[in-house]
Amino acid sequence: MACLAMHLAVGYKYMQKNAGEDTEQFVEGCVSPDLAEDKIASHFGENKRPTSVREMLEYKMDIVKVAQNYTLDTSKKRAEFLHLICDDIFYRFVYHEGLEKWPPQQVKQAMYDDYDFVTAYILKKYNFQLPENLKHLASEREGKSEFFSPKAIDRFVDVLSGVNLEKAQKEITTNLDAFRKNIMASLRKEKTTSK
Repeated sequence: MACLAMHLAVGYKYMQKNAGEDTEQFVEGCVSPDLAEDKIASHFGENKRPTSVREMLEYKMDIVKVAQNYTLDTSKKRAEFLHLICDDIFYRFVYHEGLEKWPPQQVKQAMYDDYDFVTAYILKKYNFQLPENLKHLASEREGKSEFFSPKAIDRFVDVLSGVNLEKAQKEITTNLDAFRKNIMASLRKEKTTSK
């Protein structure tokens, strides 16, 4: 799953592109799935231990169940749905075949270490602070990320903040593979044009 700062960066940029959201509700929704007492339930996931990196990427969440069970009638619910879409796409975007050789716990730890570097970059680049009640959940360390380049972070924020939530909900429930393929194509397209 993406770190809190990345979820907030996507959320703030989404609100810039889509007027009319209640800012306080939307910001709360951007992070609430990760603040839930039962994160597996808040992410509609399965409670099992992954035995490979591939399983770690796949078992986290049932995005179809998410899309079928969410009503997008409040800013908070819309932001929670956006959060869960980001999580679904996140590992697919940063994942590379070489990770199959790593034990799942090692990949997970490396990603969590990277979150410090990503958080530092995002807060500086997107010029916002973590809400006071979240500061204890993230740290900012300068350093070189194992998985994320600044361009990749910017691509992810830009593409995911442009998702039409109602359209995404329909596409996820009718053709998840096509939805993911379209998002990934947008991420790759941005990668190609940003060189």
